Amino acid sequence: MNNDVYAIIAFASCLVVLMFIFMYMLYKYFVGKIERQQREAMQAVLDAQENERKYIAKELHDNLGPLLSISNMQLEAAMEKVKGSDIVLLNDAYKQLKQAIDICRNISHDLTPFLNTGNSLNEILQDYAQRVSKAGFIAVDYLYAISDVAISQQASASLCRIVLELMTNTIKHAQAKNIGIRITEQQHMLLLHYYDDGIGIQSVTNTGIGLKNIHSRVQLLNGQLQTGQYEGHGMEMKIKIPLTQLSV
Repeated sequence: MNNDVYAIIAFASCLVVLMFIFMYMLYKYFVGKIERQQREAMQAVLDAQENERKYIAKELHDNLGPLLSISNMQLEAAMEKVKGSDIVLLNDAYKQLKQAIDICRNISHDLTPFLNTGNSLNEILQDYAQRVSKAGFIAVDYLYAISDVAISQQASASLCRIVLELMTNTIKHAQAKNIGIRITEQQHMLLLHYYDDGIGIQSVTNTGIGLKNIHSRVQLLNGQLQTGQYEGHGMEMKIKIPLTQLSV
């Protein structure tokens, strides 16, 4: 009789353990499914934004750009025939039109920095940092020190977007004089350290969709994000991404 009781207890215990294992596996399955759905939803939103940027950039490049260039040539031809005080007005209009062409070209480039350029992440960010510094309002201290790491175009695009979002936010809101960008390698992780000497962390936390996009991109790369103050008054953001995620 005792043996039967022990057998029943053992069977019941095994059944409980198996049910527990089954429930745990079921839980893991549904959690994983939800996480995949969330990642797919985030990727879909970012892809839609990227497609919209490409459309706008194409319109600027294919339609507005040529119109501005034609107007520029017509204005040059008109300037050769005009004399007297009117040439001063035409000169001003010519300078403004040249500036509009440059702005159109820069906007198109910034919207789709990877489109048909063949440039690496380092080349694109270095070019952008130089253009911002050349404008004379904010100095950009840029360092890229990643070697022997093959970064996929998708990962490069995400990192590029993160940096451009941060720089745009600093330029628009932070009232900063200096920006620092450090992209280095640390313990099998890519470390992106961004900082400025502006009005502080509120300039980042109030960016709305820009900050949400940064969080989404970091999450899709299985990275970690930390924000804080830089030297007591500015802002800084540290992002760590496993190097193994960069080639995916």
